[in-house]
Amino acid sequence: MKVIFTSLKDIEKCRVRSISVGSFDGLHKGHIRIIEELEREKPSMLITFSPHPRVFIEGKKDFVLTDENEKICIIKEFDIDFLVFLKFDENLRNLPYGKFLRIINNKFKPCVWVAGPDHTFGKRAQGNTPSLWKFCIQNNIILVLLPYEKEGNRKISSSSLRRALKKGKMEEFKKFTGRFYELKGKVACGKRIGRKIGFPTVNIEVPEVKILPRKGVYMGELNLENKTYISAINVGKSPTLGGSERIIEAYILDFDGDLYGEEIKIKFKKFLRESKRFKKIQSLKMQIEEDVRKIKEVTHGKNS
Repeated sequence: MKVIFTSLKDIEKCRVRSISVGSFDGLHKGHIRIIEELEREKPSMLITFSPHPRVFIEGKKDFVLTDENEKICIIKEFDIDFLVFLKFDENLRNLPYGKFLRIINNKFKPCVWVAGPDHTFGKRAQGNTPSLWKFCIQNNIILVLLPYEKEGNRKISSSSLRRALKKGKMEEFKKFTGRFYELKGKVACGKRIGRKIGFPTVNIEVPEVKILPRKGVYMGELNLENKTYISAINVGKSPTLGGSERIIEAYILDFDGDLYGEEIKIKFKKFLRESKRFKKIQSLKMQIEEDVRKIKEVTHGKNS
């Protein structure tokens, strides 16, 4: 798979047979269905945006489900020939949908265009499924329009993923995507309070645009250099210690070492409890001991 970062005006021409355009944030089962359809007609091209349009237009924070690197890692598991990240800037924001479609068609001459339901594009999202249908008919392009993927009676969408995360429903997120939610970042220096009470934690730095799950404590995993460790993960603020900034910290069971500066990945598997404020540090220590006990009960002390 060839990965291309470019602007619309600078992208080089090439011939593809199938194409799809969208934000693809979260890469849920509906997105995967589109990718699988692209695999049928090669060479194939998936076009997405960097940054996310709503981050650029609205200044959204705590919003993005999958950043560029995560998209690359997930999509490379499929047989896609070109993954294009179009720079989303003022020029692209203000481009009328008709002109956008004509540029894509002139650059790549696709025979098949794959789209999901409620597809919008162009200036003020004025382009929609009917306008794409009309354009494809006029240009002899086959439009493959896929319905919503569902889990039970529920439609799967990027918005449904965000709602699941903000409710702490990690199992639901997994049903919608086929994987648990992950955060990746470098280990930063914290306040070292955990070390003083016998539960040293690692704090990771995550960009503000990246969405965090519901505040609270989770059972999860930490991945370092292809090794996986069971962890208790805290998301949000530190009410007992008067913290105000958003934090992601993990206590790694059965691990002893210094990880400062290391790149790690945290996987959220189950919501355990809401954050609490404790009057005494000793009470906090007792609660962490209880959290660890519950996690060990679930995992039976296994690291996988």
